[in-house]
Amino acid sequence: MGPDVRWVGTESGYGRETEWSVVPFSSDSLKKNSAIMHPDSLKADFLPPVDVMQQDLGSREKIMGADRLIWYPSEVDVSIRPGWFYHENEDSLVKSPDKLADIYFSSVGRNSVLLLNVPPDKRGLIHENDVKSLRECGQSWIQSSGSTLQPALPFSRSAAI
Repeated sequence: MGPDVRWVGTESGYGRETEWSVVPFSSDSLKKNSAIMHPDSLKADFLPPVDVMQQDLGSREKIMGADRLIWYPSEVDVSIRPGWFYHENEDSLVKSPDKLADIYFSSVGRNSVLLLNVPPDKRGLIHENDVKSLRECGQSWIQSSGSTLQPALPFSRSAAI
């Protein structure tokens, strides 16, 4: 990923049950781990030295003896469709609003950044099935939280340009 965010690595939208944004930093392990994590991609002295596949990265037990802490939030990613690109034969396989909500609460709700891939179709637009699922998921969140958010204003290209 890079020095500022770490990829959880499942591409399922689900990360660890408990996720920590800070990880312990130890000068001694920096060079060893940076070569494993990001070979030839970035300066070794800029990468947090942590094995990102460990189940426990930043609990109290892990950080108590650290020289210092580094802010290194996790990112989980998933596509709204079975794959990362649009395929017409997957129009009926878009994740349901309930599945999207479960992914949200199991990623953002567990202290991760969520990257939700919504690929454009052959027209360059988001397919109607994807939009429907996203809208229904959003409406469900608003209703369940008792939010007083106002509905979005109508959008037109001429007003945006």
